[in-house]
Amino acid sequence: MFGFAKPPVTAECFTQYRSVYARMCRHHRTINGPLAAVFHSYDTTLLYSLSMDVGLVASSCLGSGRCCRLQKLTVHENEPDARVGEFCAHAAMLLAYVKLKDDYMDASLSAALRARLLLTLLSGRFKKMRHFFELNAPGLLEKLENCINAHRAMETDQLKVPTLAEYIQPTADGFSLLFSSLPRALNRIDLEPLFGEVGGLLGAAIIAYDCAADWRRDQEMGDFNIVHDPEAERAALDYAAARLIEMQAICAQQISPVSLSAAIAGSLARKPRFSPEMRPRQTLLGRSISFLRAALTFPLYYVREYARPQKGAVTVFCCIDVCAGLVGKQAERACIEYQSQNPDVCECDCCKPCDDNC
Repeated sequence: MFGFAKPPVTAECFTQYRSVYARMCRHHRTINGPLAAVFHSYDTTLLYSLSMDVGLVASSCLGSGRCCRLQKLTVHENEPDARVGEFCAHAAMLLAYVKLKDDYMDASLSAALRARLLLTLLSGRFKKMRHFFELNAPGLLEKLENCINAHRAMETDQLKVPTLAEYIQPTADGFSLLFSSLPRALNRIDLEPLFGEVGGLLGAAIIAYDCAADWRRDQEMGDFNIVHDPEAERAALDYAAARLIEMQAICAQQISPVSLSAAIAGSLARKPRFSPEMRPRQTLLGRSISFLRAALTFPLYYVREYARPQKGAVTVFCCIDVCAGLVGKQAERACIEYQSQNPDVCECDCCKPCDDNC
């Protein structure tokens, strides 16, 4: 559920959270472009916050701004939080891809058409995301696909109705895998258990709350939902709140009682939405504004990034020899460094032969 992991405006941590959100927005816009800004994720903002709490990112990276002001990062590779920001930005696109695929397969006709359109428009970004995870988290995408298949199998199994705990487990496992992949990609194996546990609790809270929020609509549409009455709704809301409180306790014990991650988890658990009487309202206006803003800025982005004016002859050559003998991240970094020192080099992957359109 998009928007779940956003603390309320009244929370004490909200100002610092907005600074983290703005920083991640700049990473997301730089890596994925303005059209993908609508899928900037609160969940991966929490992942960035957790990384900052454990020292993977310096708090000085944030600055004082609470809004990105539609700005990109000038040279992303030179940013001190580049690797964490890049991982979180691609993780946001991964969550967007899973959501759009789910909508395309299960939603109403209009939602399915909208999902198909976005999947087509962002196909290049999704391909880039897959390449990133194949390079930095081998096997992650296959494991996540298994989690999704396990979740779908429960929905189609007519012989056995799963319990709430059984139903949320694949989503919890998926978030755990995603979160724990970040410290592994940074060679911080010692942090994997913490990140995996926090991610698992967040995933469990999201799917439990999602079931409680959507069960009436799902009954009208004839869709599967483990929640089927107000009593089960109350139980699912309590379950979600308990997972958030557990997440707060883990962050407080293993990081610090005043860590941003603990504050976010605590503020989420105390949100009024965990009362069935205060049902969630769709943030259609906010989502529409974000999408319109992305659509309006896309032409400028395209002109700046792709439609470069030809001011005289430009030397275009390939630097495949630069990364001879190197593989994986070492080759990628060698290319980036070579391109930064030689601006006339084409911006395609210079570890592969360049084509005529480079």
